[in-house]
Amino acid sequence: MKKSKRIFAVLLVAIMLIIPMDVAAASEEQLYLEYIVTNSNARVNATISDVDFLLEQREMAFIEGDHVAYDAITASLRSMGLREISIEEIAALTGEDFDTMPRIMARSNVRRETINSTVFSGGNRYEVMRIIVTPTGVGTLHTTGVTTQNNRNSAAANAVEFARIAVTSIAGTASNTIGIVQTVHGALRDIVSVVQPNTTITNISASYTWSVTERAVFIYIFDNDLGSYRLSARFHSATAAVGVSVPTLVINGNQSTAVVRQWSHSGAATPTDYNNVFRAVEAFRQRGSFTLPVFSSSIRSVNFTGIEGQVVRTQALINHSTPLETGT
Repeated sequence: MKKSKRIFAVLLVAIMLIIPMDVAAASEEQLYLEYIVTNSNARVNATISDVDFLLEQREMAFIEGDHVAYDAITASLRSMGLREISIEEIAALTGEDFDTMPRIMARSNVRRETINSTVFSGGNRYEVMRIIVTPTGVGTLHTTGVTTQNNRNSAAANAVEFARIAVTSIAGTASNTIGIVQTVHGALRDIVSVVQPNTTITNISASYTWSVTERAVFIYIFDNDLGSYRLSARFHSATAAVGVSVPTLVINGNQSTAVVRQWSHSGAATPTDYNNVFRAVEAFRQRGSFTLPVFSSSIRSVNFTGIEGQVVRTQALINHSTPLETGT
């Protein structure tokens, strides 16, 4: 069901690309217009919100191992102007220190992509370049593992915590479908019919297969004085999934019960002001100050707990400062 919904979403956005659109957004005191453009400066009939939506869908496909959907979404993103970019090209366009490369060459399994836009704000025009870094396998931006837990005390099924997932952030979240709290009854009621709210959970063991990915977005604005792009904002979002199998379930003292399939949950979280170009423009306008202002908003960690609130995993995100730190 998740796969069919994801393919439908991709098709819907693809249809939207046929319809020309102008994008206007109000943010606090400023009104700005943003248009996605190609390398030849041709406008694209898509918005950054469309790109963000598909990037999140692609991360969900990645974390769930849905390669067909991942490739289909990537093709749609290419039609919107998102393209691959090398770390050497990033260094050339930004003038950032390429000498850091030897220190980070060991890091792997990341994909760097870029998309350009033109922003009009306050009577000024800004040339914007976003660098988007996502995982392609286990590495600094994708972590997975397995944790097994057992209960310590007998209690009613609606009182024994089974799974809780939460995120931490610097300044709140704009969206969060990762967060969830489930009791044993809430998680298993559609899997094991004999588990009722007041059923006594005598013995339970659960194996948690968890996975976390991080997506980094860096917004650069072209600085005519420097002749290169200046980093003005950075954002970090998270996608997480967990599948829980229950090899042991004893209820009401001695009744052993088979749990024939997993309980699972997946979701994504973005921080406040995620990928907000106005925040980048605000920072860019302050570039004459002594220290270089860079707006930041990030998800900091994804925290899993399981049976009776025992810690499954506290996964800190890397929150890289620049694309050059993200490895190869």
